[in-house]
Amino acid sequence: GTFKIIYPGGEVDLAMARREIYPAPAALPRVEPASIEEDLYRRDFTANAMAVALSGPRQGRLLDPFSGLADLRRGVLRVLHLNSFVDDPTRIFRAGRYAVRFRWALAEETLQALGRAYRTEAPRRLSPARILGEIKRILEEPDPENVLRCLEIMGLWLALELPPPPGHFASLWPILRRNLSPKTLLKGVAIALARGKPHLLLRLGLQPGEVEKYSRSWEDLCRHSPELAGAPSPSRRYRLLETYPPEIICAYFLHHKELEYIAKEYFELKNITTEISGKDLKRELGLTSGPLLGRILREVFYARLDGRVKSREDELRLARELLAKEG
Repeated sequence: GTFKIIYPGGEVDLAMARREIYPAPAALPRVEPASIEEDLYRRDFTANAMAVALSGPRQGRLLDPFSGLADLRRGVLRVLHLNSFVDDPTRIFRAGRYAVRFRWALAEETLQALGRAYRTEAPRRLSPARILGEIKRILEEPDPENVLRCLEIMGLWLALELPPPPGHFASLWPILRRNLSPKTLLKGVAIALARGKPHLLLRLGLQPGEVEKYSRSWEDLCRHSPELAGAPSPSRRYRLLETYPPEIICAYFLHHKELEYIAKEYFELKNITTEISGKDLKRELGLTSGPLLGRILREVFYARLDGRVKSREDELRLARELLAKEG
């Protein structure tokens, strides 16, 4: 079994020593109790195949049957055997994360293991849920852009029959991370990787019910790119974007570096609110709930985005003008 001990400032995982038997490539393993030596042999990389005895005659002794400490000191990521990525292709994702996070180089054996996995098409047997889970882990890294790029260089996206990832994260990612939930970011990046194509969205673990909506929205927003780039005011740009799901907006801007300034503006505008409310319009203008009240509030909001009104009095004055035009 496996247990987690959580304490102030950290957590520790406790697990029995075990062996793993893979019934088929890319399948989840069958787990059985085993010795610590067998447990270390099932690990992914030599740097992860070390242990220290906590009790008994070997207490305090480092168990390092695969020279993991030497590889760790050299900054080398080495698989334990050439079928490592065939047995579990998610280890390829892990290799990319480690290579970027720790600035490690891939050993020759690791490159050979990659080649064997690709020749046997092992990555294509990964379930969509496992692929999406690995993308989630990438997005939790300090430098997700370079992890995605590293995996492209390693050939993983091609092996998964996916296009290359978007070319820029560095400047936009902090903005997206501040303004969108982790779940929205995950789906947004998946849509960006899939270029909105339905069969690739399914491959990346999105639900069938979501795929049609996202694919249609992606195509529609891409068609409006010229209009968005040429929009004459902040409110016009905001109107063009506000009807799309946030996942689509995330994916779209990851593919349109030239419109990064609009992305920054959009998320700034989302934090703007009017000083007046529907209650104010009912009290001051005698309006009742309905479409007219909603339209006037919306137009006042757009005016606020453009800086045409700057105070509560300005907003009420504009609301009166709009009501007069309605007759």
